[in-house]
Amino acid sequence: MLTLTNSTNIEGYTIFQDDGNPQAPPRPGAPKVRFKYYVLPKGPEIAKDDKGAPIFSLIVYRQDEARISPDATTKDVGGGILTFTVELGVPDPDMKKIKGKLQEMSFGDAAADPTQDVLLDTVPFLDGSVSVAVAGETAGDASNEFVKGAVGSGKVSGIGDNRKAIMVKLTQEGAALMSQLEKIKTLPINVAYDLTFEHRLMGVTMHVWCDINSSYTLIQEVTHSTDDYNDGYLGVSHNHVRSDKITSVTETLVRNKTMGVDVVPGTSQVTPDTITSLAKMGMDMINKEVEQAIQASPPPKELDRTYLTNFSSAIGNSLNFTLDEKMVLVQNFRPSANVSNVFQQGKFDQMVAFVDLRVSFFTFLKVPVRVNADFKTLPLDSVTVTVVFNREKFGGGNREQVRESFDFKDGGAIQTFLAYANTLAEVTYDWSAVVHYKGSDQTFTVSASQVKDNFLVVDVGTLGMVQVDVGLGLVNLDTFPAANVSFRYNSQSLGKMIERGFKLDKTEQNALWAEPVHENPVNGYEYKVDWLKKSGEILPGDWIKSTSSRLRLDAPVGAQLTVSVGCSGNFKDAGDPINEVGVSLRYRDPDNHYEQEGQLVFTDEKSQQPWTVDLRNPDLRDYEYRYTIIYKDGRVKQVPADGSWRPGQPGFITVGENYLLTVDVVPMLLSYGDNSKVVQIDLNYKDPNNNIDQNDSFIFSAQDSNKKTWRVAGVPGGPKSYTYQVTYFAASGATVSTQPITQSKEVILLPPLAAVAAAPGKG
Repeated sequence: MLTLTNSTNIEGYTIFQDDGNPQAPPRPGAPKVRFKYYVLPKGPEIAKDDKGAPIFSLIVYRQDEARISPDATTKDVGGGILTFTVELGVPDPDMKKIKGKLQEMSFGDAAADPTQDVLLDTVPFLDGSVSVAVAGETAGDASNEFVKGAVGSGKVSGIGDNRKAIMVKLTQEGAALMSQLEKIKTLPINVAYDLTFEHRLMGVTMHVWCDINSSYTLIQEVTHSTDDYNDGYLGVSHNHVRSDKITSVTETLVRNKTMGVDVVPGTSQVTPDTITSLAKMGMDMINKEVEQAIQASPPPKELDRTYLTNFSSAIGNSLNFTLDEKMVLVQNFRPSANVSNVFQQGKFDQMVAFVDLRVSFFTFLKVPVRVNADFKTLPLDSVTVTVVFNREKFGGGNREQVRESFDFKDGGAIQTFLAYANTLAEVTYDWSAVVHYKGSDQTFTVSASQVKDNFLVVDVGTLGMVQVDVGLGLVNLDTFPAANVSFRYNSQSLGKMIERGFKLDKTEQNALWAEPVHENPVNGYEYKVDWLKKSGEILPGDWIKSTSSRLRLDAPVGAQLTVSVGCSGNFKDAGDPINEVGVSLRYRDPDNHYEQEGQLVFTDEKSQQPWTVDLRNPDLRDYEYRYTIIYKDGRVKQVPADGSWRPGQPGFITVGENYLLTVDVVPMLLSYGDNSKVVQIDLNYKDPNNNIDQNDSFIFSAQDSNKKTWRVAGVPGGPKSYTYQVTYFAASGATVSTQPITQSKEVILLPPLAAVAAAPGKG
């Protein structure tokens, strides 16, 4: 039997000796001896088959989406089955290396002698269990995210390589996680063994001792003391004898050091657990002997030494205990490991399979059938739909033809048939519909072959009818109070033209044209709309071909002329501001005796307004305009000055003032202290050739420090230069003025007073 004493480590493994091994290598020529050793495995691993491939497989499956309820959006639609075998052993190559080194250790120079050999085996385990955790989860926890359940974990035999076959059922998330295992080195699978093995205990001494004279006297005092007390019940006194439990007596004796247990290990490999268990064994022995001492009668009043000696001898002999140094104890072994990447030796595609549960044997095509027609408003009595399809006989054999018929009298009803085949791609069917009209004995039949639709809808357009939902769309009923809509369809089956008319107005804005034509109206129908104007005039329409089942009629829109008019001018700044600009526009069509005029008013700069005219002659788009500028000082300016009309430009014209100069005066550098409480700029523009001399001034202060714009309405082609001068007014009344500056820039940045050279001011 193995012993924990004098263990060694070879190739990373712990090696135990047999308790019967010799203590030294044999001398040359000595009789043959046998050395025996035991190897403790490192930790659990994935077992391998006869070909060296890991015993590991993963099945990732997905449900048939056709069988998944649309309401079950949070339910798993797939999962996985993880199967593998774990073992706790020592590989044969490692066993050979360990055995070779043990031969050298055991026989020294005689290790090469073929007659000298060692016996090597793995540690024989009594029994134990194995547990598996996948992604940190074990089976049975309702809050698991990756694991649904596991089979195979639990008790192991403790023999051989301690193999255990494990099967884990994974959730959808767990299957998705495990399907990516090829990318990682260590799998999120933890295997833990909990095993026990026996070993011979060597190199330890246990001494159980007792001072019988002191112990016996102490026992008698503890166990036979008497207490007298009044318990207060009816004033009656009672004598009570208290007898302590054996364990309490023993604790008292040990505490007073009249007896005890000493365990002395002879090697560091005797574990604390072993020492504790031996000490408990000794205490159990003392308890048993103390119980006998308590039950013994007390000695006479005058102590008889002979009695005490005999009693001491009897008790002492029971407590003179010598421990067998070859006692057998049980040791625990709890190795665990995360499974290394099994794909280093195995191929991913051979160990992982992705399975679609839409297996052909169970393939059924569930086809809903519906007649898309309003039986209440259409001249339909009923529709009988017949479906014909071929399928495999259940259990094998030849194919069989199945025919099912469904009667419909409600467009909202849905009926279903089931078609079975090896695969969904093979499911096809033929269908026909017999249409029965109201008030008629004639029927109409429509059919289709080799259909693969998952939802069979027999549309009203295929029922030998023409149906059109017609209504008014974008219509101003004050302008066009009514519309006469005419429909016509040439039925080849009936050999006649079918016509129908409707009047749409404010009270009846929609109508339904539904007519049995006994054929599929694939070529459509024709319709015409005649509009009634408010004046009583009728605008006749043209026949239009259509296949639409829904018409929305918009009012007729003739050709129009649209002109955008923009305005420019100074409506708010100093320098001749404008109050408003009035524009007149005129369109004339003499051939049609048609004339239209319009007026627009502008009170702001850079605004824009449209002018629209309906045209009788879409090719005639000439128009004229003129405008009047009214200034805030009361002056009025007409353009053209003689009151005539200007020809308009196509699409867009600009009215108002067109300025020769536009200059922005920016005061951002100014500060308004006591020396420059108010700042004034004077501007002057002169054009002697056109007799123009314009003078304007702007004032800036802490209360009015915004940018201002100066505009000059000069003559096109006139000079672009102007002159300005800046004056700073102090709180004391003193003034400082800059020298006059002449320039043609479009921006004046007013300088601060500190940057201006002092000039003689006016008091």
